[in-house]
Amino acid sequence: MHPVITILGFIVWSGFLSRGSPEVLVASAGVAGVALTVSGRASFELTCRLLRRLRWLWFSIVMLYAFFTPGQAIIQDWEVPSVDGLYAGTYRVALLIVTVLLVSLLVTHTPREELIGAIYRLAKWLPGRFAERVAVRIQLVLEILPALEDMLRIRVKEWARIVWRSPLRAGEALASVFESVVQCAEAAPIKRVRIPDLGAPSLLQWGILGGVLALLLALQNGL
Repeated sequence: MHPVITILGFIVWSGFLSRGSPEVLVASAGVAGVALTVSGRASFELTCRLLRRLRWLWFSIVMLYAFFTPGQAIIQDWEVPSVDGLYAGTYRVALLIVTVLLVSLLVTHTPREELIGAIYRLAKWLPGRFAERVAVRIQLVLEILPALEDMLRIRVKEWARIVWRSPLRAGEALASVFESVVQCAEAAPIKRVRIPDLGAPSLLQWGILGGVLALLLALQNGL
């Protein structure tokens, strides 16, 4: 599948997921689950890592909905948390989890060069040299991110112990982490960045994207 079609399909699918239709959620979860099962170990490990890193976001969303949405109380004589809020928060978390599954599939099945080329082609219609700047910056970020991740993991653990002993030094810890990132960026060697020219997708692939859009519209409207 052409990377441009893959990215557009992800954008369209995520847009329909954000509308919150139960039919789209069930269909998306089924498709993403099957694709993740057959896609190999890399996709599964990336998905687990993303879900684990976002666990506090899931918890925060559920708590916000549970305590700020009016409805039937879970505990008698208490106004909050509410059953309606708990359901709404859990449902929103389910939508986001399916979106994370789609992101994992997109990243693991689209090589970095093709991803950059597709973003460049989609942004070419914008005025000026915006497309080139966006593509180059995304490519540089994707290249340096693994090294920064390892470095920050060590630094954050060190400063977490300091902040635990002295919470007032939290600002100093954040400034130190930011300074480390800047130093790493300044020390990086200058290199030539090449943006691949992927060409235009075929009419057949545009037709497949149109079919997916029609299916999602049908699910959104309850078939």
